[in-house]
This record gives sequence, C-alpha cells and structure tokens, in this order.
Amino acid sequence: MTMLQNIVEIHLFDCKKLQWLFSCDRTQPAFPNLKALTLESLVFLERWWEIDNDGIQGEEVMFPQLEKLFIYNCRKLTALPGHPTFPNLQNVFINGCPALRSTAKSPKLSVLNMNGDEVELFQWLARHMTSLTNLRLHSCGDCTETILAASENCLRQVVDARGKLNGHDFPLAVLDLRCFKSGIVTELCAWFVHLQDLSIWSSDALVHWPEKEFQGLVYLRKLLIYNCKNLTGYAQAPANPSTSSGTRQLLPRLESLKIDSCKILVEVFSVPASLRIMEICSCSKLESIPGMRLEQMQSEWASHRWSFSIPKVSMPPSSTGPVVEHLEVLKLEYCDSFRGFLHLPSSLKELSISFCDGLVSLKSPCGGLPSLERLFLMRCSNLSSIPDGPQSYSSLWDVCIRWCPHLRTLPASLQQQLGNIRKEDIHAPDYYESPADTPRPIPTLLKPKTWQYAIRKD
Repeated sequence: MTMLQNIVEIHLFDCKKLQWLFSCDRTQPAFPNLKALTLESLVFLERWWEIDNDGIQGEEVMFPQLEKLFIYNCRKLTALPGHPTFPNLQNVFINGCPALRSTAKSPKLSVLNMNGDEVELFQWLARHMTSLTNLRLHSCGDCTETILAASENCLRQVVDARGKLNGHDFPLAVLDLRCFKSGIVTELCAWFVHLQDLSIWSSDALVHWPEKEFQGLVYLRKLLIYNCKNLTGYAQAPANPSTSSGTRQLLPRLESLKIDSCKILVEVFSVPASLRIMEICSCSKLESIPGMRLEQMQSEWASHRWSFSIPKVSMPPSSTGPVVEHLEVLKLEYCDSFRGFLHLPSSLKELSISFCDGLVSLKSPCGGLPSLERLFLMRCSNLSSIPDGPQSYSSLWDVCIRWCPHLRTLPASLQQQLGNIRKEDIHAPDYYESPADTPRPIPTLLKPKTWQYAIRKD
C-alpha cells in the first residue's frame, strides 16, 4: 500500500487478524498525500509498525497532509502513528479505544470527538484549547480516587494553558460533555466565552444551576441538560452575598433550552426574553418554570375539586417575573408535580403537554393565543381549562386532545375554528378509566351550528 503515493483516503474495517499496518522504512512519509484515514473494528490491531520502536528520534511526519483521523473500536491500539505532530490535522474522532494514549499535537485541530478516561480527555483539551471550535468529550473510565486525582492534575494543565492567553481568544463554539465524574464540568464551560451550543449529559456533579459560571456565556444560544440525576435547580448561595450578580440576566442570547430526565429538578433558572424553544421532559419533581407565580394560584388550586396538596415553594424574585415574551415552542412531558401556568405568551406557535397529571389549568391573560399553530394535549388527567380570548386559535391548523377527562368544555374561540383545521383529533374520554365515585365528565360544545363542529367519539 505504501507504493500508492498519491492516495488521499484509506478506510480499513473488520480486518480481524490485522496486528500492525506497516513494515516499511519509518524515516520517510508513508502516505505523503493522505488526507483522510479511518480505522474501524480492527480488534487485534496493536501498533502501526511490525517492529515497534516509538522511541526512534528524528523520524519524519508520517502523514504530513492528514486532515481527518477516525478510529473506531480498536481496543488494543496503544498509540497514534509515527511522530506525534500532525501539522494539518483538523478533525479527530476516537471511540472505543481504551488503551490509546497519545501526545499528538496539531495547531489546526478544530473538531475533536472522543471518548476515554478523563485524564486522556483533559490532556487533549490542554494541547488544543487555542484551536478547537467543536468539542465533544465522553468520559467512560472508572471513577477511582487515583483517576480523580489524575484528572485534577490534568485540569491544572488546562488552567495553565488557559493562563497564557486571554480567555476571550478561545474560539470554542460547541461543547458537549458526557458522564464526567469530577466536579469541574461547569467550570470548564465558564472558560469558553464564545460558546454558542452547550450540552451536559449524565453529570452527577451538577447539583445547582451554575449561575456564576453562566455569567460569562453571553453568546450561548442552545443549552441541553440530560440525565443529571442530582440536579435540583436551586441556585447555590454565594459565599459572599455582597458580590452576588444581583439581577443580571443569565444567558442573554439563549434561544433553545432542553432539559430531560433530571428526576429531582424542582425549578428552572430565570430564562431570558430571547428564548424561543423550551422543552422539559421526565422531570417528575418540577414545580417552577418562568412565568409561574405559585403563591397567587394557590387559592385557585385549593378550591379545585381534584386539587392536590401543594407545598409552599420559596422562589427567588427573578422567577416570578413575566413569562418570556417571544417563546414559540413549549413542550412539557412527564412532569407530574407541575401544577399550572400563570400565563402563556401570545407568541406561542406550538404547545405540547402530555402526561402531566398535576396540571390544572393553562391561561393566557395577554389575550389568547393568536399565533398558535399546533396544539397537543394528552394524558393530562386533571386539566380543566385552556386559554380563550379574541383571535385565539385563529392560526391553528393541527390540534390533538386526548385523555383529558376534566376538560369538560372547549373554549368558544377553539370551537369556532373546528371544521377549518387541517389536522383535527379531539376525542371525548369515553374510554378513560375514571374513579368509581367520580362521574365521567363529557366535553360539551357551545351551541354547535352544524354537525362538523361536534367532537368525535370514534
């Protein structure tokens, strides 16, 4: 293969007996024009050369033009090829290579997608902080005291590298961190002030909303938090209250917020007016999101026939402010502890709420939902009212309401649109299993003019 001097791409996969790749002279570039190399499922591959001699001095760069390096499921591979410098390497993906250790350096590396132990991940980060724009790291090593100590040592290397430059010079725009055990996840986020897309997955160390670390992320547009089982959402009290950030708005350019499978999350931080999309799923303890004033609605819920015992929640002043003004998409699923909204913004275009048994009412005191295009309500067993008002639902073209037995009457503004909606799926709860002592409620219409306005029962 080394005779193919002009080859630009190589992909080797499923070569079950391959133990090494090359047996040629190591003092010359093997593939001087190679730009992309992929090694996939080479389960016995251990080294690059037949005679391994990583300590050789003065060797040439093996792949001087290499731009993309993808290595998948090569579990015995211990090192990267030849000289540890890749002058043109820009995109690296390493997955399923637990024995791989490298001192590779590339001044042009911009995309790194890698899984491994935290020590190796931090070493890659420390060497390439000034060039990375897209970083996805997945920690999959054991969480022992030795490894955590080594991780902290590597973190100090990252800090040292950061100290040589102004933090504003780091170009990182996309950061995805998964399964990190050490408590430095949020600290890492704070260093990259140009971040636009941040995802944190399965971080046990994330307990409070990192308001201090969020202060510098003034360009962040997308935030995803997934399966952080210890996240409660309450902001951590500052060590020195006099230095608190006060009323400064966090994440002023945030447009998309997605929170999923955070089982003990109680409240969401105060989101900015720039927010367009909010999706919260499988947060069964959630009680508070922006735009909700629990105390003011307490008396209304207490008088409701199917009311719950609602605990008093101490909420910061920022969480009782007005709802985000430009929100277009709101999705809420499997949030049983959430009781209701004070109001929904008139800017909403898509509203989807399902499996929220604690939800009692939806309101829009701003005058209805004239921009709403899609409405999806399912399995909200205590929902009894939805917004009504002039021009509400005038833009609606897709509606689905199922298994909401206490929604006895549809608002007049919605009824007026029935028959003109392209996708309509509104079912009476004939098959809903109500308690034995509770009469089965049946939704009614307000003076239907023709049969087309009736609710289907098929």
